Amino acid sequence: MALTVNNTLFGAPGVSDPVMFHPGLVGIKRKVNFAKTPFAAGTSYALFGLPKAFVATGAFVEETAKCPAVNITLGTKSGTASDVMAATALGGATLARTAKQLATAKVIDEGDIVALTATAQTSGAVSTVDEGEVNVVVYGYTPYGDSLGNVDTPDWRTSTSPGSENERNVAGIDPYQSAATRRS
Repeated sequence: MALTVNNTLFGAPGVSDPVMFHPGLVGIKRKVNFAKTPFAAGTSYALFGLPKAFVATGAFVEETAKCPAVNITLGTKSGTASDVMAATALGGATLARTAKQLATAKVIDEGDIVALTATAQTSGAVSTVDEGEVNVVVYGYTPYGDSLGNVDTPDWRTSTSPGSENERNVAGIDPYQSAATRRS
């Protein structure tokens, strides 16, 4: 027997028009340079917040500069140190580059934060991770189509004194624009 459906709410006040959008696969990346920002081994450091109801399906790690022999995990503030990515070894003979798919997709609560934890591969070998660099990507879906513009997240960079590299980090003159201005 077919379902009997009441159509009176279509177009009624308080019921919005249907909207179609492409939630798509989303990757959120952050690069961590341990030489510039050392990590205390065993401490979970906040990387980024995620949009509401973000569905994490996996993570990708790429070691771009040689790290000491450590394992890194990705977890959420509301979960565990490895609920997004289990231990991944860095500091081997070759630079690590690995993707790990979650066995079960994880819905991240609004306002939750993804954290990176580095621990020594052998007991007591590394107390501070102070060399190497990694790219860390969490990928999944955004069912609401939200972006990172509306999430609580740690600051991207810290303020520094005037005349520092942050102050000099400005776009240069557009050569095409300046050439067009000279011709007119």
